[in-house]
Amino acid sequence: GYSPWPDYDRPNPEECAEVHRLLTEAHGESVRPDVLIVDNDVPGCGEVPCVLDALLRTVIALNTTTKNSGVAFKGLIDRFGIIEAEEDSSSNTKRRIYSEGAVGSVDWDGVRRASLKDVAESIQGAGLQVLKAKTMKGILDAALSKAAVGVDDDSDLSDIEEEDDDGELSLEHLRALDDKDVMKALTSYFGIGPKAAACVMLFALGRNLFPVDTHVYRLSKFLGWVPEDVKNENDAFYHLDLKIPNKYKYGLHNLLIRHGRSCKHCKAGPSSPLKEGDVTKQPAQPRLDENGQVIMKQRLVPRWEGNGLMKEVMVPMMVPDGVELDDSCIIEHLAKRQRVTKVEVKMESEDKVE
Repeated sequence: GYSPWPDYDRPNPEECAEVHRLLTEAHGESVRPDVLIVDNDVPGCGEVPCVLDALLRTVIALNTTTKNSGVAFKGLIDRFGIIEAEEDSSSNTKRRIYSEGAVGSVDWDGVRRASLKDVAESIQGAGLQVLKAKTMKGILDAALSKAAVGVDDDSDLSDIEEEDDDGELSLEHLRALDDKDVMKALTSYFGIGPKAAACVMLFALGRNLFPVDTHVYRLSKFLGWVPEDVKNENDAFYHLDLKIPNKYKYGLHNLLIRHGRSCKHCKAGPSSPLKEGDVTKQPAQPRLDENGQVIMKQRLVPRWEGNGLMKEVMVPMMVPDGVELDDSCIIEHLAKRQRVTKVEVKMESEDKVE
């Protein structure tokens, strides 16, 4: 790996360990699952067993909220259905061959065969739907051709005719490549930049990379892990992927996202950030019963759980009656928040559009 700032020595391993410890204390552990599953509640960022499914889900999730990407993913399922474990015995139609891990997710061959307009309308909840539909259909066409003829990602596909209906739709061949070649292969697709590729590599392929999304980017700047003059997420990715020890990459990526979504002081936007010299307000006194004991009440509080399939859930918590939940930031003593005027977000692929 390389860094755009070879002389910038942060974060060091000790800083990574400390932030990992603090965020684990605040948000729970982030550990790789032993077995990847298909979860259709959210598209996630690629933590599913099928590489192709992981990449296409990641495209949907780019530059939008978890809620909006979930709406878009449901739109795909409603329109195209899911891949069944076995073909209908009453049908004589040839069945598209998928990798085993694709069963239960979107029928991606239906997406491949559909018109660009149809796909875009199905995912309009995610925003940038035309661009994302174009990206997905391009990936699907390329995946079918490459899997069917066994070529690598540098091969000339210009003479390949459309494959038979029983051809394989898969990107599982990427598992045999090293990190450099996987990154090269994934970013060769229209619309796929280092962030999306790194997500697929971290979550679906189990590689040690450190994807940088908007939350990770923002918090890395707050923590001083990238120079103040950093211009974009890609530069931050190359630097942080080099500096952060492999053993912390998976956990820190997910924990920074959980924190960025839940800490009101670290969220994006105008939500009353702490200023220099601000102090956390003093908590109210809890209510006591007739014996002088603190009265405890159960409250449902929002909490982000999961990793590559992260979702917000309501968790019961026992808290003292009459006392507000602690809204202090667990990394407050480490963060220096400097906010800039928010600009319109563009999908990472737009610089590739001619």
